[in-house]
Amino acid sequence: MPQMTVDGRTLALSHLDKVYYPRTGTLKVEVLRYYAAVHTALLPHLRDRPVSFLRCPDGVEAEVFVAKNPPPGTPDWVRSVEVPSNTGELRQVVLEDGAALLALANLGCLELHVPQWHAAAPALADRLVLDLDPGEGADLLTCRAVALLLRERLAADGLASWVKTSGSKGLHLLVPIEPTPSARVSGYAKALAAALEAEHPELVVHTMAKARRRGRVLVDWSQNNAKKTTAAPYTLRARPRPTVSTPVSWAELERAGGEEELAFTLAEVPDRLAAHGDLFAPLLDPGQARPLPAAPSAAAPPVPPSAASPEPPGPPAPSPGRPRRARQVLHPPVEVMRPAAVTAVPPADGLGGAGVQYELKLDGFRCVAFARGDGPPFLQSRTGRDLAPSSRRSPPPSPGCPRGWYSTPSWSPGAAAGSPSANCCAPGRPGPPPRRSRSA
Repeated sequence: MPQMTVDGRTLALSHLDKVYYPRTGTLKVEVLRYYAAVHTALLPHLRDRPVSFLRCPDGVEAEVFVAKNPPPGTPDWVRSVEVPSNTGELRQVVLEDGAALLALANLGCLELHVPQWHAAAPALADRLVLDLDPGEGADLLTCRAVALLLRERLAADGLASWVKTSGSKGLHLLVPIEPTPSARVSGYAKALAAALEAEHPELVVHTMAKARRRGRVLVDWSQNNAKKTTAAPYTLRARPRPTVSTPVSWAELERAGGEEELAFTLAEVPDRLAAHGDLFAPLLDPGQARPLPAAPSAAAPPVPPSAASPEPPGPPAPSPGRPRRARQVLHPPVEVMRPAAVTAVPPADGLGGAGVQYELKLDGFRCVAFARGDGPPFLQSRTGRDLAPSSRRSPPPSPGCPRGWYSTPSWSPGAAAGSPSANCCAPGRPGPPPRRSRSA
């Protein structure tokens, strides 16, 4: 039987050629090599925390199940502790060294999940976690927009946050805090998620109802419950590909141009660690922990960048008590054309037909005429200002072109160009304009 020596212990390994990820052909031996390569970065994040496992002894497409108790075959030298449970006391593994990690991985323990508290103080959480899970129609880049919002909200409360991919579809935000009762951490996290949903209902939801999650991101605050766990940093995930829950920097998250840039596998993470070190190392520093506020700050953060492309920041919010003025930008129905060379003149019977657009000049002001199906045309300036109020004296519009005096542009087939060349007093008929009596 093959053997491996880790941290001074020799382990007997089995079924190394078993396929754990059929879609990529990833073998069990590759999983073991991965955990051997990253254990020095992974284990500090598990220190003194009871581990729940997702076991896949025959691969991710076979039976997959949760194991809280030490699995059958766990060596007796692997530490376990008693933790509170609904049925009394539950004994769970605490991984203290690479040998224990590899021994459990050899038993098919693929995923590692831990609570937000330590075994020595199960009533007190020392970190807050927010799990961002995209609903149907949303994606990891949508989660990024929400993560940036949350970072600002947390910073307003004096809390620093670190982010990692979940290894599945979303992101995890982790916040180091001074030891705090789990119920109070859950209360703060829920209030924060609810406040964010109130500010951005088109983007955020904080309840589990799937009907409300389409196109939005669930900010799952419930993992702060003392009975819940979260995927550990650097754990493999039981997904079709051997993806890893991977810490990323905020700068890396912001510049990512697509989901694929934030999907890391067991083949890539060891090299990331070698190049950048453990990006979650600050979470292990007790000096980073801050007191948790009683409630989230009421101050709204700046509007974040778009999920797809950053937007410039908006104007500062008005001071309290000042009247607010809302503005809404309406996009024009079609883009106004710029000047172009004339390649043909219109037919003798006028400018009608589907191949012509009109760009007109009303009473000396350039305007654009738009048609709405069979309804009357309407006029706008090139900046989108509605010119109807200033053209009340015009005769009723006729099909194809509004009546009135216009300076028509030069034209090319299929479109009107920008430089004035003639005038019309009826649809499509050139003629001298009358004396201008008023401005539009």
